[in-house]
Amino acid sequence: MCLIYAILLTPKATRTLSRAEVADWRPEQGLLWTHWDYTQDATDDFLRSRQLPDICLQALQSEDTRPRTLAVGDGLLLALRAINHSPGQTPDDLVAMRGYFDRDQIITTSRRHLEAFDRLAKRWLAGEAPSQSAEVLRAFCQDLYDELADYLWELDEHSDSIETRLMLHPSRQLRPLLRQVRLRSLRLRRYLAPQREALAYLAQGHWSWISSQDQLHLREQADHMMRAIEHLDSLQARSNLLNDELGAIQSEQLNQRTYHLSLMASIFLPLTFLTGLLGVNIGGIPGSNHAKAFWVFVGLLIAVSALQAWWFQRKRWL
Repeated sequence: MCLIYAILLTPKATRTLSRAEVADWRPEQGLLWTHWDYTQDATDDFLRSRQLPDICLQALQSEDTRPRTLAVGDGLLLALRAINHSPGQTPDDLVAMRGYFDRDQIITTSRRHLEAFDRLAKRWLAGEAPSQSAEVLRAFCQDLYDELADYLWELDEHSDSIETRLMLHPSRQLRPLLRQVRLRSLRLRRYLAPQREALAYLAQGHWSWISSQDQLHLREQADHMMRAIEHLDSLQARSNLLNDELGAIQSEQLNQRTYHLSLMASIFLPLTFLTGLLGVNIGGIPGSNHAKAFWVFVGLLIAVSALQAWWFQRKRWL
């Protein structure tokens, strides 16, 4: 299905439109939002029918695009990323949203499903709809950030769980979990850094249909995005610290095991020497013809072991 949403937003009522009604739409009817699957040929036909500049046609149907904002006359071209809620995919594999906004119409495109648009469409059709493009733009940006904030909270909770397990039961099994947190943070930051720049440019631009009050809200969204990036940086730093802590704990455990093995080797070294010396199969071994020689030798080994234990204790090696 190439046309996913076609919603007419007016102060009095909000309703969906059919393909035929979209083709017959006129600006005086109200604000029109259409959302399309850009992989379908019908989407290209529709975009060309709107006589959009070539740069908009290319950007709205681009396979891979980074977040950006571009002024196109009195309209704007916006590309943002949203959290991925598709089954079988990770949330940090962000979904690209492309949109063209002007005073009278909003055209958005994507290839993958956008849950944020589902929520907004449902809410607006229920009667809480804006009637101006700037308000829709603000709602898009706010909803995308709310999704991001929820996901960052989940990453925080995951990091807290890993840290608790690290303090109570350090294990090598925690390394893949820490690596996963770092990778997710890096993936998010890759797109959120340019997304913050896109929102900042949006807040500083001048379009006749975006009021100064709207720009304040958009500037606030850019600040929120900056805080999200700082949060991601702190998550990466925290996961690195936890990884170093886990390495230090494992190194300490290895040192302790090596130390204990060294002590055991030190204890058995003189005993091995004595038993080896007296076990040679040649004549002249002391006590070979004595009936109690074996028990005397055992007592000697016990005495040597006790002397070693006393010496280690005195040196605080035990």
